[in-house]
Amino acid sequence: MEKLKLIIVIIIAASFLCKIAMVFSIRGLWWDEAVYLGLGKNLASGTYSLDTTYPVESFRPPLFPFLISLFHSSIPEARIFVCSLSLICILAIYFLFREKFGKRIALWSSFFLSTNAMFIFFTTKVLSETLFMIFLTVCIFFYLTWAKSGRNRDIFLSGVFAGLAFITRYFASILILSCMLSLFFAREGKPNKLHCILCFTTGVLLVVSPWFALGVAYYNNPVGALLVNGKIFLSSIPDQRGVLQFFDAFGFQLLFFVLGIMTFFRVKIREKTFLLLLTFLSFAAFFSMHHKEARYLLSFMPVYALISSFGVEHMAGGKTKKILMLIALAVGVASTFHGLNVIVSDRDAALPLVEACEFVKENIPHDAVVMTQSFPYAYYFLENDIVAVTGDVQTEEYYINEKKMFENKLTWEDVWYIVNKHNVSYAIVYAPEPENPDYVQNFFKGNKFELIRTFGEGQNEARIYKIKEKERVV
Repeated sequence: MEKLKLIIVIIIAASFLCKIAMVFSIRGLWWDEAVYLGLGKNLASGTYSLDTTYPVESFRPPLFPFLISLFHSSIPEARIFVCSLSLICILAIYFLFREKFGKRIALWSSFFLSTNAMFIFFTTKVLSETLFMIFLTVCIFFYLTWAKSGRNRDIFLSGVFAGLAFITRYFASILILSCMLSLFFAREGKPNKLHCILCFTTGVLLVVSPWFALGVAYYNNPVGALLVNGKIFLSSIPDQRGVLQFFDAFGFQLLFFVLGIMTFFRVKIREKTFLLLLTFLSFAAFFSMHHKEARYLLSFMPVYALISSFGVEHMAGGKTKKILMLIALAVGVASTFHGLNVIVSDRDAALPLVEACEFVKENIPHDAVVMTQSFPYAYYFLENDIVAVTGDVQTEEYYINEKKMFENKLTWEDVWYIVNKHNVSYAIVYAPEPENPDYVQNFFKGNKFELIRTFGEGQNEARIYKIKEKERVV
């Protein structure tokens, strides 16, 4: 066991150190990263919005942007912070699961998570999944502690961490629902069910109450942020590659997850129903979404890693078990290399857009209005007033014109009206942006726009235009 433990620890440490070393080679920036950095930037000055005059992206859960506000001025520092959270997550899984399931299960759980290619890749991004996984793990720990002790304190703390998970990512709704259902269907002999549900709910509401106040302040509705988030999500581009995305989330570690599920049904584990319920509800939510991304499953990967560890430890004995362990180690190493390779291949994502924004920041007056559909980047890098091609971001005008855009009905006259209405002086157009379809990009090639500078080339091109003449909008 000691030799095996040493090998696993070495692989976990190597995956983390390699990931840290590669952070400084990442030059690009994802849309959601720009959003969180922009929110953090304005939070540092007291506004929870990308725009200081009205709500833009204010529907996002606020806890992660609040923490990022400490690092908003340095993208590498923000990435290092997220990487550090990933180490905390691995340690939390080991020490908390060790108490509930023993050292071997805890060690394998940490191994499966830390070597998961998607975990390696996304924990170098300024995204909220890593923080969510920490709160998820601690919530599960206190729920399982309550299952054994029956103490009100434990179920209350489980609710507190479920609430923290919710104001980090709205996917915590699945966690809260799983806890509530498990409490409702708890076996006889437990303390009063309604009392336990009340303790759990109190913990959740205690943490979530500032989010209600934020919703009232920005949307005149305690749950307004969630409703706006749902509206925007439902208007996103559909992606039905569910099975492919599902496999991307697990890779070949899916083998051990399947073995773990098979084992889970025949081993005696306290509150096994809760863990299985959380697993299958998260799967059901994923496959029911009209837009699917593999990283949606990453939020619940600590649970999947725990179940996978049972596939190694309890599926078989003797030589078969040793073979399974060797396969698990090999898969973990291969998955680690794959994750690191994805980091390398993605390190210049949207780099031309980043460079374009930096050029505008250095060479264009701060009082000039800038138009771009890639507005999170502009809000983060620039101090200028920003307007989208479809109008003021996330206003009724914006949604009407965005709908027209995706229906190929947006006209040059519509765009020209926005330019003049908002006194736009410059435009940043990024070719790969889904909200910059080719026919809209062609609007900027007319004689009323002057091409100032191009970054990148071909399908990864960012262009800066100057508006040569404008008309008064009455």
